[in-house]
Amino acid sequence: MLIDIELCHVYLRNFRETGALTDRDVESICRGKRHADAAIRRSNRVRFSVMLDDGAGGPTRGETKEIKRQIELHGVKLDQIVWESDLTQFAPSLIASLRSNYHSTLGDSDFLSIVTGDRYMWAEEEQPHARSIRDLFYDKLKGKKIDDHFLYNQCSKFRVPLRVPDLNGGRIYSCPLLTAVWYLSRLGVSGFVHTPGRPKADAIVNVLAIEYLKNEAMAYEIIRLSSATRIKKCAKKIEYIFI
Repeated sequence: MLIDIELCHVYLRNFRETGALTDRDVESICRGKRHADAAIRRSNRVRFSVMLDDGAGGPTRGETKEIKRQIELHGVKLDQIVWESDLTQFAPSLIASLRSNYHSTLGDSDFLSIVTGDRYMWAEEEQPHARSIRDLFYDKLKGKKIDDHFLYNQCSKFRVPLRVPDLNGGRIYSCPLLTAVWYLSRLGVSGFVHTPGRPKADAIVNVLAIEYLKNEAMAYEIIRLSSATRIKKCAKKIEYIFI
């Protein structure tokens, strides 16, 4: 079994300010390496990936090389480091695959419209709760029914942005949508392959800071609510480690 592990999510803007990975990035890398070591002991194969958020402007070749060098100082070898902007080419296909009853438009914007009582969609991890929001999300991934005690009495409606106008007259894609594309690309799903000829992963693991939980949860819902079988079946191949 080949497992693709996302070690961290590097923001180019932050890296340019300090010239170094954040402490949280380093923590994620170390946690990902420990998970990989355990997977290898169970006779799995692993590879490491990183997505670089280049919203501050495309990274130079030198910046990409330096980020890769700093990551690999922690005893891992990156299989790929991908710029988020490179994934936008696949975003329209994912929007087009969504079930019509969940896809809505308003003007020049596209949304994923869902009604849910799942607490992880609206709550923040820092808020006090009887159970961790992270644990509720893990239960969702395992297919467990969340006890009503942990839900609002009424379901809430969420309108998750997918594509919205920018200030230059074009349209930009949201982080949850591009995160979902990133999942599909790593799994080698037809129509979303970033690097042709790269072996398909059987599963992916995302090692991320807890503040990304809501974005990741929305990306998971985008995949789960696709009308394309090759896409929605990937929901069962996605795992998370939040730190």
